[in-house]
Amino acid sequence: MPLNPHARQCKGKSRRTGKPCRNPAVVGSDYCRLHGGGALGNRSRTGMPKPPGSGGPPPKGSQNARRHGVYSENLTPEEQSAYEGILAGYIRKVHKPSAKERRFLERVAFLEAKWNTAAAANPPYRALNLLHRLTWNETESLYDLPRRQTPDAAGGKTPSEILYALVRRMYARIYTPLAVIDTET
Repeated sequence: MPLNPHARQCKGKSRRTGKPCRNPAVVGSDYCRLHGGGALGNRSRTGMPKPPGSGGPPPKGSQNARRHGVYSENLTPEEQSAYEGILAGYIRKVHKPSAKERRFLERVAFLEAKWNTAAAANPPYRALNLLHRLTWNETESLYDLPRRQTPDAAGGKTPSEILYALVRRMYARIYTPLAVIDTET
């Protein structure tokens, strides 16, 4: 029995029992709130039809909700140009990198490009900490790289030195502000 005996009854039916719904219908609809009576369909709240193409999922590859991009595997155009510059600098520093070393430097350059743009956007601590941990995890792939003790490597940096310097910069950016906060309290 509906709460208001004068209200119209919902035309919906129970899926389980097949009996008619006993809730009152929403004003302007034949159905209650549980059976979609509040749905607007292709009309706006004012009753006017919605423009074509409105609603639905965002377009593929949309960056509308992007804030800092730490969790994205894609590089924005700005990050891509930074990545290419960083990678070129790394390749200049490492004298004649092997194919394995080049792949390693590409991964580290990717993480540094992400780091630079994310740090500028002031993301939450956990996002920066994630990038720091991902970079630190790259140390495991250093074991696959050959040791550089050859004379032609003299004067150039090793991939491990490059990674260590990046991890130190990240560590300083993440944990130094926390140390300052701890000493002030």
